[in-house]
Amino acid sequence: MVGMSMEADGLSNSDLKCEISNTDLKRKIEVKSRDMCRLGHHREKLRENPRLTYFFMELTNWCNLACAHCGSRCSQNDGIFTGTKLLLRTLETVAEDFVPGSVMICLTGGEPMLHPDFYKIVEKVVDWDFHGT
Repeated sequence: MVGMSMEADGLSNSDLKCEISNTDLKRKIEVKSRDMCRLGHHREKLRENPRLTYFFMELTNWCNLACAHCGSRCSQNDGIFTGTKLLLRTLETVAEDFVPGSVMICLTGGEPMLHPDFYKIVEKVVDWDFHGT
């Protein structure tokens, strides 16, 4: 009976499949559009009141390979240290633009403690009242 009524309406099985696919596609597009609108609204709110929770600073790519748990590709060869002035300027900018007590500063590397000014950098993290790891 279904086949007869479809033929009577002038629809074949392939027409019905296309109609179903088009309906599903329209629904997916509507859902995607709604999600994109929500994302746009969320981004606007973040622009009005941006938050920073975690801030990772790579002090060096040099590593003494002493950590058994680490998956970093840093090596003992050709270690490069990020400049201390740049690191301190960056920390100062973050402290000025955000609430330092709500930001966790993560000093990473390679092995961050190999940086020649590691303790000076940590001192500033503490002085500016950041949370640190």
